[in-house]
Amino acid sequence: MDEINQDDLLQDEYVEKKPIQALWIVYLFFRPRKFFRHFATESNAALTLVCAWFFGMSGVIDRLSTREVKGLGEPFEENWLLRWLFIAGIGVVGGVMFYGIGGWWYRVRLGWAGATRADPFLARRVYLFASQILAVPTLLVTAFETISYDSPAAANMTEGSIWWAFILICPFWASLASTIGVFTIFEVKRGLALLWFLILPWAIYLLVYFPFFTMLLTGSDILAHPALKNPKTHESETLSFSYPRNWVIDKTNEAYDPECCVTVEPALADAIVKILVFFSDNTLDEELDASFAGYADGFRDVQIDKSISSIGAFEGSLRSGTCTVHGNTYVVRFFIAQLESGAYLELQEFSLQKQEATLREGFDLIYSTLRVD
Repeated sequence: MDEINQDDLLQDEYVEKKPIQALWIVYLFFRPRKFFRHFATESNAALTLVCAWFFGMSGVIDRLSTREVKGLGEPFEENWLLRWLFIAGIGVVGGVMFYGIGGWWYRVRLGWAGATRADPFLARRVYLFASQILAVPTLLVTAFETISYDSPAAANMTEGSIWWAFILICPFWASLASTIGVFTIFEVKRGLALLWFLILPWAIYLLVYFPFFTMLLTGSDILAHPALKNPKTHESETLSFSYPRNWVIDKTNEAYDPECCVTVEPALADAIVKILVFFSDNTLDEELDASFAGYADGFRDVQIDKSISSIGAFEGSLRSGTCTVHGNTYVVRFFIAQLESGAYLELQEFSLQKQEATLREGFDLIYSTLRVD
């Protein structure tokens, strides 16, 4: 019998099993070295196109989220189907740009890391594949919001899924996977590769996400400040006012009416201002009592201003206090004034106590510009 070579036996024993193609995303997240060894080295046009498209769509979603935080307008806020068609269509363009320009820049960094003759197509695959660690969670969270809320506007009015906080770590995870892919596929100088693919990207992400991490870890209201420059406006036949650029009008509320019932909310703070115009046979104080009574059970430190109080150009009655909801203390103010037409103007203001001082300039902007015809 021929002698069995022990080295060959050991080599056969530890031959890596071929991965299951359908589980490529699992390998990428949790076994990146195996993923790049099996998926990136082979020219897989279908997977490359899908990854480019996914990355392009996630870029569109990120851009839309940035516009929402800044208080800028977003396309198709009321319709998920149109929003997804927009994301998918622009995502194609974004995918082409990521493949071309992003892939080129990735290959340039490979050259600086020592891989001077890196295959440009292989470099683009490694770049696009590693980017899925950010792209896929972004798409999944957006899909979750699609089935959870009636419209993109309704999703924006919430405090956001906890999974969006998870997505903040995905760029760091993607850079780590990318670095593993570089070490697995290319011949590079270790120190330079770590610098260009891990250290510098992480430093940039820390700078970009610093305000978000600060807010999450310390409870800081750094992002809650109202954007007073270039404010937005609400105009109807009855109501007109300006409000901070990073605040939004809740058009998803069933009671919303641009003429007589408008609720304004800061995008990144826990507060609302509700503006009501209505007719009633009750006296001004009776209306104030009725509005206050609906919340009075939870109120404490109640203060009643019996004198004539002014808010903006209006004079009326003011009542304020604090209340506790789910362990959080809120400052509450109710103001009612009677207009020349005989109608009542009511302002209901709720804000988290620790954010109230920060938000005051935003409230004052609304009140100082408020006009009722």
